[in-house]
This record gives sequence, C-alpha cells and structure tokens, in this order.
Amino acid sequence: MSVQPNASSSSSAEAGKQALALLKKAQTPQDYQVCANLLTDAIAGNASKSGHFFARAKCFLALHQYQRALFDFSMAIRLDTSLGGSNVAKHIGYRGYCYRSLGRLQEALKDYNEAIRIGQGENAQYYYERALVYYDLEEYENCINDFTLALEKKLNPQQSYNSHFYRGIAHRKINELERSVESLKGCLEIDAAKCDGHNHLGLSYAQMGNYEAAKSSFSDALKAHQDILKQSGQDEAEAGEGDGADPNNVTSSKFLNNRGLACYHLSQYQEAAEDFTMAIKHYGKDAGVFFNRGNAYYSMKHYEKALEDYETAITYDEDNAVYYHHQALAFQGLHSIQQAIDAYLQAIDLDPTHYPSKFHLGIMYHVDGSYSKALEVFSGDIPHDQALYERRGLVFRDMGKYDLALSDFTSAIELEEHGRYYYHRGVVHLRMLQETEAINDFNLALQLGGKGPSFLNCCVYNDRGLAYRALGNLSRAIADLTFALQEQEALFASTEVDKTQVNELDFALPTNLVTTEYYANRAQCFVEQGLYARAEQDLTKALQVDPKDPQLLYKRGIARYAQDFFQLAIDDLTASLEQGAYPQNLHGIYYHLGVSFANLGKHLFAVPALDEAIKRVKMEDYPHYVHERAKSEQVIGEHEKALRDFSKVLEAQPNNARAYFRRGFSFKALRFYEEAAEDFEAAKECEPQDTRFVVNYRKLHNVQAINLGPAGHEDPKPKY
Repeated sequence: MSVQPNASSSSSAEAGKQALALLKKAQTPQDYQVCANLLTDAIAGNASKSGHFFARAKCFLALHQYQRALFDFSMAIRLDTSLGGSNVAKHIGYRGYCYRSLGRLQEALKDYNEAIRIGQGENAQYYYERALVYYDLEEYENCINDFTLALEKKLNPQQSYNSHFYRGIAHRKINELERSVESLKGCLEIDAAKCDGHNHLGLSYAQMGNYEAAKSSFSDALKAHQDILKQSGQDEAEAGEGDGADPNNVTSSKFLNNRGLACYHLSQYQEAAEDFTMAIKHYGKDAGVFFNRGNAYYSMKHYEKALEDYETAITYDEDNAVYYHHQALAFQGLHSIQQAIDAYLQAIDLDPTHYPSKFHLGIMYHVDGSYSKALEVFSGDIPHDQALYERRGLVFRDMGKYDLALSDFTSAIELEEHGRYYYHRGVVHLRMLQETEAINDFNLALQLGGKGPSFLNCCVYNDRGLAYRALGNLSRAIADLTFALQEQEALFASTEVDKTQVNELDFALPTNLVTTEYYANRAQCFVEQGLYARAEQDLTKALQVDPKDPQLLYKRGIARYAQDFFQLAIDDLTASLEQGAYPQNLHGIYYHLGVSFANLGKHLFAVPALDEAIKRVKMEDYPHYVHERAKSEQVIGEHEKALRDFSKVLEAQPNNARAYFRRGFSFKALRFYEEAAEDFEAAKECEPQDTRFVVNYRKLHNVQAINLGPAGHEDPKPKY
C-alpha cells in the first residue's frame, strides 16, 4: 500500500492522530517518511507528548536513521520520566537498539541494564537485545547467560532461533564445543530451513575435530540454501571466475569452501579440490579459496597446480605472508630450491615474525649447501624448541662440527624424548667412530619408536647395523640390516604410509622409502664374510628397485668377479661407467674390468682398461695394478712395456718373487738371457719354498711364460 496524507488535517493534534493511524499500515520507506513528516508537524504544535516522539523515532528506525531516532527516544524518555509515565523502560530499550546500531556499544549496554532494572527483569526482549550487545563486545559468557535468560521467558520464533544460533556461536568462541553443538541443533529444531544454522553447526563440529559431521552439516547448509533459492523462484547466477559478487553465489561459495576444508582435514584431498573448484566457479575472487585448493593440490603432490593457486591467491592478497610461505613449500616440493628461498624471503619481508618461513628458509639454505646462512637463520630469533635444535644439529653434523651437533641433539632430547633425536645423535656418534655410544642411542630410538612399522625404525636398524659392522660384529650387523628390510616390507604393506616418498623436509630423514641402501649395506657385510653369492642376491634386489644406480652396478660387478663370473662382472662394471660411476670408484672399476678381461684371455682389452686404472692412482700405492698390466702386456708380446712395468713393481716391492719370475720371461723374449737368469734366481731367493720358481733353463727355450695363477691376485702392498 501507499500512505497518502489527509490535506485537510491542519492542526497539530489532528496531524498526530493521522500519523499514528497511518503508522499502523506503513510498509514502504515512503510510508514511514510521510508518517515522520506528520509527526514533525504534530510535535511542532505540541512538544509535550512522548508518544509523538516515540512514534517518530520508530519511523526513523524503519528508515535506518538511527541518530535521529536516538534523539526522539531520548525525548520520549525525558518526557515520560518527568510525567511519571510507565513506558520509560520500553523507550530506553529502543534507544539501546539505536546505540547498538550506531556501534556505541557501552551506551547500548547501559540502556539495556537500565531497562531490565526498571522492568524488574521480566521482559525477555531486553535480555535478548543485551545478549546481542555482549556478543558484539565479545563478552561471550555474559552473552550466553542473557540468551539463556531470554529463552526461559517468552520470545517469538525468530528471536528464539537467533538466541540458540548466537548462543551456539558464543559457546564455540570460548571453546565450549559440545554446548555449541547443542545450542545450534536447538536453532535448527526451530527452523531447519535456515542455511546459516547448518553452516555454523558444521563450524563447531570442525573445531571439535569431527570432520565427518562437519562435512555433513556443510552439505545440509548448501542444500538449504539451494532450496531457498528454488522456493523464491531464483537460480544461482552463472558466475564464473572473475565475475562480480552475486550474494547467492558468494553464499554457495562459502558453504562449498567450508565443506572442502572438512574434506581436506579428512585427507579426502580430491573431494576437497572439487569443492574448492565449485566454490571458485560461484565466486572467483576469494583469495582464501584459491589458497585452500592450493593446499589440497599440495597434499596430493600436484605441486605445479598448487603453485598456480597460490600465485592467484597472492594476486588477490599480495601482502599475505602465509600465501608466500605456502608458495615456497610448493617450490620446495618441486626441488626448486632457489625459488623456494626467494618466496620464504618475501614472506619474511612481509612479516618479520613469521617464524615458519624463517625455519624453512634455514632448511632450504641447508639443502642448498649454504651452511653459514642456515646457521645464521637458525641462530636468530626463531623460538629455540626441539625442532630448531634438530635442524641446527643437522647443519652442524653436515659441516663436520660433531660436538656442536651432539649438543643440539641433546638439547632437543631434553625438551622432548623423541626417537628421531636419539637417532640423529647416534648418527653423529657413528661418524665420530664412537660406535658403542651410537648403538646406545639407536637402542633408545627403537624403544621410543612405538609399535608398528615406521620409516624411522628402518633408518635406525640400518645405522645400528653399520655400527656393529664397524665393531667387527658382522652377524649382528646382518641381523639389523635384515630387520631394516623387514620393517621396510611392512611399510609397503601398510595402508597408512605414503609408499612413494617420506618428506625429508618434514622428518629430517632420507627421502626414498624404497631405499636400496639396506640391501647394499647387507651385501657389503656378506662380502666381508666371503659370502659373495648372497651379496650378489642382495645387490640384484636393489637393482630391481633402481636399475641405473652406478654404485650398485659397481658393487655387484665386484661380487660377480669374486665368484669368477667374469663376463657378468664386465657387463656390470661397464654399465656402472655408462651410468656415471662415482669418480672415487673409477680406478677400481677399470682395474676389475682389466683383470676380468685377462681371466677371459682377452688381454688386448685388459691392457687399455688397466691403463685407465693406473692413470687414476699413484703407482707406488697400487703396484698390483701395474703388475697386472705387465702380465697382459707380456701375453700379447709387448715385452718392452712389460719390462718397464715389472721393473716399476719391483721398485715398489723389491721382494716380489712373482714380478722377478715374470720379468725374466720378458728378458728372455728380448734375448737378454743373463738378465733373465738373474731374475729367475732372484725369484728363488725371495721365495725358496715355492717350487714353481725352480726352473730348468734348457727346457725354457720354447716356453713363453709359466702361469702362476689367475689375474687379480697380485700383492697390493707397497714396499715391505
């Protein structure tokens, strides 16, 4: 309807009567403005009637003109108080509402206190309104008390709903979560069609950690919102990324985002990402939703997708240090170390107190080999907790500053007796050749490791096995390395462990869960026991995991060589070279290639391989390398080269009977018979008990050389 003033009403009294009559029918802002104008005329003629001020104040309330309404309620209070009116409490209550609407909460609180005092605590409305003031003041316990008192009295359904609703939120604010859930369920019993009740019930469940219930409540909120739109004949606007903020779409986006977060906490990362994607389709300008989807992608190790979302979040909120921190984590996941460092520095620049970024920056410097920078960060203003001591201890360990590393790991243990800290300290003891102390720490690490398979236990068994090996206790070493392999197999069978990777940056442990190290270490123990076949078996299993590991290929080549599987040894050693063998192993690889070729009678291949081995060592430290080359040179008729090499061997090993004996044959081949005879006699003098060196010169005429045994068995020791 539209209210029209009666033009014939001229007196102030008549204007007042007409306004009060019209006010009962007013619906539109125009209606309330007409009433306010009439009441202004009435007040101009007679300013002593509190009812006119009160009525005009209600018009101003309807027009959201709170300051003007406040003045009129104050006039009504003054007039009724002076005349002994009975409506003072009502006027004060309304004025309190004006104060609250204007953000003047303390004045609003004072008015509601007075209204309750005058009304002798019987009016539920005043408790309800005061509870809302307490809510705005974040005085949640007082808020809860007033809503409870209001509910005990008579409220209309909407006020009852609101009382349960806001009381539930207030309980959550002070962490009374079960009461929060109870109160929010109460509001939904009054009206289950309101989506906000379901949404806040979900938030309370989420804060309790009951994410399944939270997820269900957020789904209910979304359905309720969609039902409201259908009932009103509306559809959610087809808003895409970057479109404007349609209120319905923003609401749907909020509920989808909340449900996505519940899925995320349930480790349902794909579902979470789908909800966040739908939220973005409804409203694509909320940085937080892009950030949340980035976290879901990050948890699925989709680091590039995560980076895209973090970068989008940053475009909408470029001063958020947390977004840069997570961007750095994604770079970290991609092993883009320098980019991770840059992003952490950006986060710290935005928030110098953002300690997680400082902590991870130190880790990145460590990974990058910038130990001094890592120490500078870890020794700065980051809180010195056990995580800090652990990380700084690892830097000291890798710098070889073992005493400082021990001190930091001990400090971590003093704050928290965790198996990982004992493990790290044990590794330092092992590197310091303090095997007994290392074993003690490894034992404690296992005791604190708890039941069930763990990657930490794999590492502990492995390193304790190495400690026993260093002490010469090969049986205990093999037992521990077997435990490590069994623990690893149990991890593979577990449904609760990521089979692909354990994050070194979270756990400070080696990253490859499918480790070949345990097989390689046990194989080394078997080699030292002379059990080459078992060593070969372990190395073969390791190579099934990583067929291109040059170190494993090298070690299996040696194990096969020791079993006289010379062609297989050649295949492995050659493959090791092709895969980029470690520089420190090259001379050994070429040496064993040479002697393997020699044992197969392929001396033309043996000589160049031995050439490569000899180029990489000091001859006086490896005389047997030269001895083996001399033998192959002798076989292929390169006697001058053989003479030079045998002579070098004898310079390093003056009592080497085998070198004398073999050199004698090269002298003979070159027709230096006297020199040959001298060498044969020298061989007998060096080893008079070896009958092989007793020769009949007459029978040697057509003998090129006498075989003294297979290649690869010459004396490796330098001068006696």
